[in-house]
Amino acid sequence: MRVFIIAAMSADGFIARSASEATTAWTSPDDKKRFVGLTRQAGALVMGRKTFETFGRRPLKGRDLFVYSRQSGAGTWPDQPSLPDGPGTVSWTNLPPAGLVRELSARGYRELAVCGGAEIYSQFLEAGLVDELCLTVE
Repeated sequence: MRVFIIAAMSADGFIARSASEATTAWTSPDDKKRFVGLTRQAGALVMGRKTFETFGRRPLKGRDLFVYSRQSGAGTWPDQPSLPDGPGTVSWTNLPPAGLVRELSARGYRELAVCGGAEIYSQFLEAGLVDELCLTVE
């Protein structure tokens, strides 16, 4: 399975202006187009709960989203039910990165886009799972 990090960052190394701001609020139209293209091609995305919240806590059309959460019962969300597997779904996980990659590969996914935040990027990098960095400098 090809695993890649996709991120936009400022020239001085930040991946967001604030923790609560939408991750795409400060990026260019070209970056948004690139994000959609690469993540739709991958089909599977992983991100942390805080990053997911900046996306509006919703599925992304045509993509299966796997959200890391430390909350007990990672398969559920307090005020939003988990959605079944399939195009445009949201699933919750607390598997270690290597375990998640094995699970997704066994399900037939060929690519995984790691979409942040910084802690999730670090976990996948430290596990030696990242094949490519797709960075946009804004």
